[in-house]
Amino acid sequence: MRTARFLARGEPIRMVLGGFHLGRAKAEHLAAAALEEVNPDVTHPCHCAGGQASEYLAGRFPGKVKPLHGGMRLCL
Repeated sequence: MRTARFLARGEPIRMVLGGFHLGRAKAEHLAAAALEEVNPDVTHPCHCAGGQASEYLAGRFPGKVKPLHGGMRLCL
C-alpha cells in the first residue's frame, strides 16, 4: 500500500485489486489495517486471497468488497 500511495502522489486510491494470499487470520487483520489507511472505494480480492479472508474483509468493509473469480470481467 505504501507504493500505491507513493505512486498516487496524494490522489485518492479508488480501487485495490488482486490476490492477497491471506491464508492466516493474522494476515487478514494486517490487510484490513492496510485497507483502512488507503480507504479505497472498492476492493476486489481474487481467489488466492482465500474465501475466509474475503469474507472477513467484506464484513469489515460492508459494500466495499466485491470478490473476483476466474472468467469474470471488470470494466474500468
